[in-house]
Amino acid sequence: ITIIFADLSGFTALSSQLDPEDVQEVANTTFEILNKPIIDQGGIVHKYEGDLVIALFGLPFAHEDDPERAIKAGLRMLELIPEVNECISKKLKKKTDLGLHYRYQFRDCGRRRSRFRREKRMDSDGRCSKLDFPIKRYCPEG
Repeated sequence: ITIIFADLSGFTALSSQLDPEDVQEVANTTFEILNKPIIDQGGIVHKYEGDLVIALFGLPFAHEDDPERAIKAGLRMLELIPEVNECISKKLKKKTDLGLHYRYQFRDCGRRRSRFRREKRMDSDGRCSKLDFPIKRYCPEG
């Protein structure tokens, strides 16, 4: 499995200036645009965590080029950021300058002794948090 963690930069600062409904509108608009490259490259959106999208490549079936597909999706997402900003700026009637940070992880779906794989990631405030999700849900027992 290849996993993309794509996090919007500038979202927290922007959302602190908006009503909750507008924050939801910004998130929905952004992910509607950014999900397309994930789907186009054969990935699936695993979940959203605030302004973070976690996408998986190689499920339900692995492909030899899943890492390449994930990288292509990430690069395309970066290319779409100006479109995201333009769209959101029009809706909010104010200039926005969101960015995108992303990273990849590669996981082997071979035999697992635990049904959970625990990952740690660094939050924007410098704290580590655990990303727990059941690998078994995606990987058949081997």
